[in-house]
Amino acid sequence: MFHNRFLIFLLVFGCSFSMFAEEPPKKKSFEKSKYVKPGKIVPNEYIFKLKSGVSPDRIRELTPGSSIVYLETITEDTYKVTYNSDPGMEFLRSISSKSGFVEYVQHNLIYKSF
Repeated sequence: MFHNRFLIFLLVFGCSFSMFAEEPPKKKSFEKSKYVKPGKIVPNEYIFKLKSGVSPDRIRELTPGSSIVYLETITEDTYKVTYNSDPGMEFLRSISSKSGFVEYVQHNLIYKSF
């Protein structure tokens, strides 16, 4: 009887001790090439704010030589545009200011990642 209690005590004590001796699980690390740190730009993505009532199809007219992969509505006149290859911020600002229908264009930035 004493041996049984002693064995149970050792078993419980040993399990609880090993539970605290193990390192906590590490957070999974993501591939650096796929994720952008907060405050950095998202490659090939820009935010366009158009004047009220302008069709988002007009954004395609700005860069006929660049291929738009994805055009997403953010709000009524604001759109996220993903290009196949980056046309460049200076180029987009230059043609946007000449267009007369773009209020502003900016890089798509990461503010917080989860």
